[in-house]
Amino acid sequence: MGAVCGGGDKADDTNPSQGAPVAQKVTKPKKMVVYGDYFNSDTRTVVTLLSLGDISYELKTVDMLQGKHKELEYLNVNPVGSVPLIVDQDAKVLGNTPVLVNYLCNTKSKLRQFLPKEHGEKTHQYMTWFSVVLKPAVARLVKVMIGPKAFGLTPFSGEEIEEAKTALFQDILARVDAMLDKKAYLCTMNEPTAVDVMFYSEISTAIMLTNIKAMKKQFPNLIRWITNLNDFDQFSEMDEKLVKIIEEHELI
Repeated sequence: MGAVCGGGDKADDTNPSQGAPVAQKVTKPKKMVVYGDYFNSDTRTVVTLLSLGDISYELKTVDMLQGKHKELEYLNVNPVGSVPLIVDQDAKVLGNTPVLVNYLCNTKSKLRQFLPKEHGEKTHQYMTWFSVVLKPAVARLVKVMIGPKAFGLTPFSGEEIEEAKTALFQDILARVDAMLDKKAYLCTMNEPTAVDVMFYSEISTAIMLTNIKAMKKQFPNLIRWITNLNDFDQFSEMDEKLVKIIEEHELI
């Protein structure tokens, strides 16, 4: 007896093609592509999260220190010229650090644990403080320290450089150290979250560019937190990428 398929017509036993399973072409999901630069802290945040979640991706380097983010080749992909850009299947995702982190952690099942719902309010508070306080302070430090050499800016005075260092190291990092009092990580006691990844990527830029001495004595909680995170290869690997760029471009 012939098989019944489709609209219920009887299959023709004399035609072996009728009633037989039809092979369908399966479209393999595209690998996620990240356009970015390891010198850029947001790129390192995105890549660290993907690596922690064991999510396959391709990094297409956009060398910001050589102005590649302003060239037509990249602007054809991202007219805004911002870095990083996530291309996930047919979606293009760009924005500030919380936008990128929220997208990844809310759309990738392997990353949901890094944005735990039970710590939602605390996560929101930390992300807001990161965006309003920490990131602008590090951006200012980067600008005054390497802006003239890396981006052709007018040189800043020694006083302006010291002011930027003081604002970050004597005020802001002191507050981060206080946040970590008696805590292994910012939001949880046992495991790092996306908030830790964001803060680490930003703070590591400042530390690598300044080589500040006596941090262990000044910020014991911060140093302990950095040590905890460096137990994960993904963080130390990003540090190595950053150091390599700083050395190659002789930024310090």
